[in-house]
Amino acid sequence: MLYQLRVFAIKIRGVLKKLSTLLILRLLPFLFLPFLLFFFSSCADNNKTLTVPHSDFSLDTSPRIKIELPQNPTLDNIITYALSNNPKLKAIYFDYLSHNSNYKAKGRWPLPQIAYTWYMQQVETKVGPQRHRFSLAQKFPWPGKLAAQKETALRLSIYKLAKYNIFRNILLFQLKKIWFELSYLSSSLKILKDYRQTLNSMLELARIKYKTTRLNYSHLAKIKVELGKLSNSISTVRTQIETKKDEIKAYLGNDKIKFKAPNSLPPPVKLPQMSTLLKMQKANHPQLEQIKYQIQLQKSRIEASRKKSMPDFFLKFTYIETGESEMGEVIDNGKDPMLLTFGLSLPLWRDSFRHETKSEEYKLQGARMLLKDLKNHLIKKLKISVKNYLNARQILNNYENKLVKEAELGFKLGIEAYVAGKDDLFSVWALAKSVQKLKLARVKAHLQLRILKAEIEKITGITLDVENKVSDKKRKNSQ
Repeated sequence: MLYQLRVFAIKIRGVLKKLSTLLILRLLPFLFLPFLLFFFSSCADNNKTLTVPHSDFSLDTSPRIKIELPQNPTLDNIITYALSNNPKLKAIYFDYLSHNSNYKAKGRWPLPQIAYTWYMQQVETKVGPQRHRFSLAQKFPWPGKLAAQKETALRLSIYKLAKYNIFRNILLFQLKKIWFELSYLSSSLKILKDYRQTLNSMLELARIKYKTTRLNYSHLAKIKVELGKLSNSISTVRTQIETKKDEIKAYLGNDKIKFKAPNSLPPPVKLPQMSTLLKMQKANHPQLEQIKYQIQLQKSRIEASRKKSMPDFFLKFTYIETGESEMGEVIDNGKDPMLLTFGLSLPLWRDSFRHETKSEEYKLQGARMLLKDLKNHLIKKLKISVKNYLNARQILNNYENKLVKEAELGFKLGIEAYVAGKDDLFSVWALAKSVQKLKLARVKAHLQLRILKAEIEKITGITLDVENKVSDKKRKNSQ
């Protein structure tokens, strides 16, 4: 009877042991709830949305958008197509996407570690042999360390996006410059053809007069030589037009595109006041934006570097499955031990962390000096470009309002005098040549004016249209 009661008591003890084990496992999270709440609250800022500084990166025409080019494209069509298809711009854009995805992956806790141990040679203890071991470990970084890493990754992503805007600004300037040069060559070709037609008409008129009156044949020979030189010039300009088209195709990333050269340049614009341009430059220039974001990036790196020197904590729970002891009646016979381990990493090499922080601080100081130098350089460059633009516009007005008109009137009167026999062919030819040179110079002045406008747009980071209006986004930024 006593033996049966003893066996029953042992069974009851085994059942109670299992129930207590389950109860402890269920109550374990609550026992360490204050500790877990501390780390969850300290690391909760990892899930907060970090504020991104406002900036118009113009990703409405990103390389992911497919755009077709019209048969007779305008400059806006060329620019839109290039922003969608330029290979280097695509490479920079996808580099930004890569860093943006990397930022979203930051700020996570280290993965928990689960381990299992099988005792090939069981360790006999007082309460029974240890046969299996299960463990679960979790590392907890110092509060704020993950948030600093995530913010650094975010700042690096924004910095890469600013790099995209820098090349975009350079690409726009190069396309405008080549497009304006292409328009200049097209206009020059038309002027040369008109000049050739004028010389042919003069030559035909001279031949008729040569049959009826005595005329110096050397003048006819000189005109024929001039026509031969003119044919070479026309051929050279046509080759240059094709070369410029190839340059545009290279920027477009498609050498199979066919398009016609533009026939005219856009009209000149009236520039805003210098103070307005300086405000626009300060608010919108891509390189200034990039250095500003570099400064923010360095501040984040300094903070992250300081957090590195702080210790990390880890928590480990271990459960050991134990068999029944062969020693008979033993208190807690076959009881499974459970262990809870708490530890932290020791930042012994604090000098290395201190030197790393110092290095990032030096980079921050260098970025600030670079920002100051770039501001001075851009202000100087903007003032020079504006002065050159105003001078080029005055020269263009002189060609359009005075020089070309007077030369055309002189040539018209010369033809009339030649037909009336009051002037010779050589003088009329000199007048025709003067008209042709002045027209080419006028077109050259148009080209210089448009390139200077594009250069001002590049320096300020904004686009000026004919009415001298700035987009709403740019105006808000400048304010």
